[in-house]
Amino acid sequence: MFASITYERTSLEVHTRQAIQVAWVVQAALRRVRHAGARDGLAEICLNRLRMLYERPVLRAVLGRMGESGALPASAGDLDAAAFRAAAEAVREGALDDGGEGLRAQAPLAVAYEDAIVRNCVSALAEMLERLARECGRVSSQLLGGKPVGRVRGIFSAGVDTHRHGREVLRIDAEGGSIYYKPRPWEIDALLAELADCWLLGCAEVPRFVRGDGYSFVAQVVPPASLDEEDVGEYWHHLGALSALFHGLGSRDMTEDNILCAGVRPAVIDAETLLAAGVVQRAGDAPLQPSALNSSVLPRPGDPERRSPLTTDSASGGCLPRVGGAARTVAGYERDFLDGFAVGYRRLVAARDEVAELLDQAADVPCRKVLLNTRAYVQARAGLFSAAGLADPSQRERVVRWLWDRYDGPSAERCLALARADVAALAEGDIPYYSSLAGGLTLCGADSGDAFDGVLAKSALELARDRLAMLDEAELRHELGVIEDALGL
Repeated sequence: MFASITYERTSLEVHTRQAIQVAWVVQAALRRVRHAGARDGLAEICLNRLRMLYERPVLRAVLGRMGESGALPASAGDLDAAAFRAAAEAVREGALDDGGEGLRAQAPLAVAYEDAIVRNCVSALAEMLERLARECGRVSSQLLGGKPVGRVRGIFSAGVDTHRHGREVLRIDAEGGSIYYKPRPWEIDALLAELADCWLLGCAEVPRFVRGDGYSFVAQVVPPASLDEEDVGEYWHHLGALSALFHGLGSRDMTEDNILCAGVRPAVIDAETLLAAGVVQRAGDAPLQPSALNSSVLPRPGDPERRSPLTTDSASGGCLPRVGGAARTVAGYERDFLDGFAVGYRRLVAARDEVAELLDQAADVPCRKVLLNTRAYVQARAGLFSAAGLADPSQRERVVRWLWDRYDGPSAERCLALARADVAALAEGDIPYYSSLAGGLTLCGADSGDAFDGVLAKSALELARDRLAMLDEAELRHELGVIEDALGL
């Protein structure tokens, strides 16, 4: 049904949206998708990936045109919107007249990047559609309550980064309902589901999913439009209990993007970093101390960019609970969260041996390892795709060195190899993706296919066992104090 996707390059056109969202438009011929809305959505996904590549050189051309006409102001605050739109339209018309060759001449390296981004996008979308066709029966019975998937009405980016050669989480709207597609291993989600079912006693939800070979289709979690006032405290209590599990396992990156309000319980929609291996440290560096702050659930004092599910809503507006349409942060419910953390913590202590035994059985579960934060990778990609970077081949090596300087711990040779693997992924528009088996010490680069030894000092399982062993009442009192400080109590 969705057997093939192809694309054809056509004459280039500059697309403008509002002020400066400009990019080359690629015409995708997406065949055998049975609804025009789905075809349009797939083309839009491809277009959005190209926008990050071309918006800087096009912006430079627009500003250059304004400078030629004397319309370029002394400061950005004085920018005349009408003059900007006129310059953008002139650049667009010029690109149409010469097939984009003038702008391409300013960005000669962009062609190879564009080819990789488009081909990866098309290949990843084709792979998804083939998998959906194969799994339609199970998706219907396990995720849609027996309703046939039916016609696909739309396919949309979930607004997260692309990894592993253009793959990303997608939302699929079909006649039978909406589902999500995750192009990554599902075993860590199954582990969290078992932990939650056995020891959190209804404090958290893990969405239902259909398991494939290295991918899954996932039931949509729809946050309620409104909770009753008394239910909000229960939600924060349950998230406190879930946060104790994250603390006890050494989880990382549990930001507002990975948690949704599913009624009175939080739903974890991305458990990739539930277990996290430890990286080799530089000589003399103090080891990272266990702390409830490390999971990213808590806001970090003095860090306004910290994205906490206690205070920051997700892009979809589904993380914070709502009452009468108004989002409620943890403010006013701090004691509910603290009580929940203590309850979850003590449950984990009581079941420590059973949890450790379950973890031992998960030695072959793949776990994502975040080496640098996404902001660093986005900044590096911006340097690679800058107007100067698209014209100067030496910029690539400068980005490599910039990333190399940000790696701590492993040998200089290993850091350089990681930085070069990073740039290869960034050149395809992706955010680099690394993982290890929970019980292993080999770091795997999903983008490059390389294996890196000497980067990880402790396996994810060893770190989790260490964390579980240190849990006691004294440590609980300390962590409750950490939480109170983070919440300003």
